[in-house]
Amino acid sequence: MVSPKHLFAVLLVVSLFFISSCASQNKTTTSKEITTTITPARDMTGSWTGPASFQENVEGSKCFFQGTFVLTLQQQGNAVQGNVVFTETAFQETKIPTASLIPPIGCSGPVDKTTRGSVRGTVSSSAIDLSIGSKKVFAGSFTTDLMKLRLVTCLVQQDQECAVGDAKGTITLMRSK
Repeated sequence: MVSPKHLFAVLLVVSLFFISSCASQNKTTTSKEITTTITPARDMTGSWTGPASFQENVEGSKCFFQGTFVLTLQQQGNAVQGNVVFTETAFQETKIPTASLIPPIGCSGPVDKTTRGSVRGTVSSSAIDLSIGSKKVFAGSFTTDLMKLRLVTCLVQQDQECAVGDAKGTITLMRSK
C-alpha cells in the first residue's frame, strides 16, 4: 500500500507538470505580421479616406502629425497595390534633451506638407499589411467600409533614423462611395 506522503508527492508532481504544460500552451505571440494568408474577407479595391494622427520620433524631437489620409487600392487575390497620400493639417514638434554636442536635426517632412508613395501589401481575412518600397509601414484591420491602420515604421520622415511613437496614433479610413 502507498503511504499518504508518497501519494501526496506523486499528486504534487503530476499537478505541477499539468500546470506547466497548460501555461506553455497559453503563451501568445506578439508578432503582428501576416505569416499565413487566409482568403480575404472583403475586396479592398477602391479609395479609402479619413483622418490620421500619429507620432514619429527622431533624435532630439517628438514629431506629432495630424492630417488627411487617402489610400487607393487594387486587389488581386491576397495581394494589394496602390497609392497613399497623407496631407498634413497640423504639426507639433517637442524637443527632447540629448547628450550630443551637435544639435539634432529635429522633425522634417515635405515642403508642400504632402507625403506620397506607392504601396504593396497582403490581405488575409480582415487583416492588412502595407509596404512602401521594401519597408513595411502599415498594419491594420478592416470591415466592409472601415479600415484602421497603425504605423509600423515612419511615414513622413523616411529618410531619417526614426522610430514610431505613441501607440495611440490612429489612421481611420472609410471606403469612398
